[in-house]
Parts: sequence; structure tokens; C-alpha cells
Amino acid sequence: MLEIEKNPDVEVGGKFVGYIRNSSPVTRRRKAKLADLEVEVCDYLDSGPGTSRSAVFHHPDTEYQLELFQRIEREFPGLAFIGLWHSHHPNGFPNLSRGDIQAHWGTVNSPRYDQEIMISSLAIDDTGILGGKTFAFPRGSEKYYEIAPDSIQVVRTRNDIHAAVEAHAKSLRSRTTSRTGGGTSTIDANDTDWRHTSEGQNSLARDQAWLAIHPGMQPYTRRDTVIWRGSVRRGSRVFQCAYTYPEDFPKSSPFAAASLVEEGIEVTISVDLAESRTRPQEFLMLLDELGDTMQNHIEKQIGDSRNQGEERDV
Repeated sequence: MLEIEKNPDVEVGGKFVGYIRNSSPVTRRRKAKLADLEVEVCDYLDSGPGTSRSAVFHHPDTEYQLELFQRIEREFPGLAFIGLWHSHHPNGFPNLSRGDIQAHWGTVNSPRYDQEIMISSLAIDDTGILGGKTFAFPRGSEKYYEIAPDSIQVVRTRNDIHAAVEAHAKSLRSRTTSRTGGGTSTIDANDTDWRHTSEGQNSLARDQAWLAIHPGMQPYTRRDTVIWRGSVRRGSRVFQCAYTYPEDFPKSSPFAAASLVEEGIEVTISVDLAESRTRPQEFLMLLDELGDTMQNHIEKQIGDSRNQGEERDV
């Protein structure tokens, strides 16, 4: 919550350190086994002085985080990197993006990651992690799971790990600053606000015209980012959507993201919309692709359930 308060215009985050107990390798009864899992988050490693971030992305200083973790691990043998958290508070998108999900699968399935599961918390607004969502990504799985809020407890007690993380982080940051003069890297606004240029105004006007067809999408402005977000109905489905202009437009293109939840399954996808003339059609194609993906997931889930039932009958 303090990180979000200090950085209202850019995404923030960090890497969880702690312990995972009762973990077991991937099995067909994966979801049932998750009920026995106990995850203890002791602290998080901040993003570091070389972080690159904006209202729509967050790339931590991984070299700093690795050195910080190695220092802490020497003091607390057995302590592990068990996941991460980040925020969507500047853009308001309520779910993990497709890029987030792909990155999580890449991490948990990496040979260098030595746990059977990875935790990911998403903060959506200034209520922080507890006001957002937390997910479990099992190694080798095709599904990830949201952890029920009533399964999450905050324990207030003496925390020697937190004290050590703070001390080593301060030392590392001091060394980095004195050597490089570095600081957190963010995308700065252009000398001329892009929204005041003819290109920016023309692009916004064209997008405002077609987005008006979707009354559930409302525009919001935060610093140099413009976002439409809300619900869009297409056929019998209602999608949660966000359409975002990046701070460095027109260098980077606007992009759309959409999320759909059905039958206990949640799917999110996103796409860059570089060509302004085709954005309305590409936006609808994104929703159709998401609907098809969801249908495939549901049919696969039904098929898996039937197969399991047949195996039990045998």
C-alpha cells in the first residue's frame, strides 16, 4: 500500500521470499493437493534502482534482486523465492494480463526455479494486495488458480527477515547510487504533451468515435495516459475490457486487453492496435478470439471430467 501511495502513476511490485510447505510434484489431483499447501510470505524484495516502469508495465532490476536475495539467503538458509506481486493501480485493469500469465508460466516451469508452485499477487488499487487477488501457478499445469481471500492471513509478529532485507537493500542501493548516480527509471512525459499535438488529438478523436459504440467503456486520464475501461457485451457474453494509450504515444501503440470468466475459468488476452483505421475491427476480433479460447477451455474441462468419470467406473 505504501509503494502504491508513493507511486500513483506507475506500476510497482516486488519478489516474495518465504517458505512453501506440503508442496508436492504435479499430479492429476493437483487442485485437491493445493488445499494442503501452506505458503509463508516473510517479505518481498523491492524492484531496485534500475527498475523500468510506466502506467502499463513494470520491469524490475533483476540483477539487484538476485544479489539482494543471495545476501538474505546466506543469513536464512532454506529461504526461497516463492513468487511476486505487482500492481495495476494506474490503469485499473482488474486481472493479470496475457503477458503477466506467460511470464509466470515461464518462471514456474524454469529449471532454475526450485519450487513446485509460484504465488502471484495483483494489487488493483490503493487497498494493496489484500484488496486485490492472489493466484497459484503450479509447475507443469495448464491452469492457474485464484486463492480464496479467507485462506489468506496476516500475522503480525517479530520479523527478522524483514529487518535483514531492509538493511541489505539500503546497502545495495547506496552502493549503486554512489557508483552510477542511478535511480528508478520511469518513462518521462515528452516536453510537449502528446495529447496536445495534432497527431494525438486526431487519434483520440477517431478512437472516441468508435469506443462510443460501447457505452460500458468509460475514459479515464492519469498523468500522460488515457484509458477506457469497462464492460462490453458481444453476443451472449460480457467482457471486462481496457483500452490504453501509453505515455510514450505515438512511439508505442495503444493496446487493448480483455478478460472473461465462465464456469470457474478465467482467461485474459491483449493485443497492440497499431493501425488506427482497423482498431474497431481488431478490438472485436480480440473479443471473438477470447470467446473462442474460453469455449475451448470449457470443452476441454468437460472432456477431462468425463474421462475421469470413465476411469472411476472402470
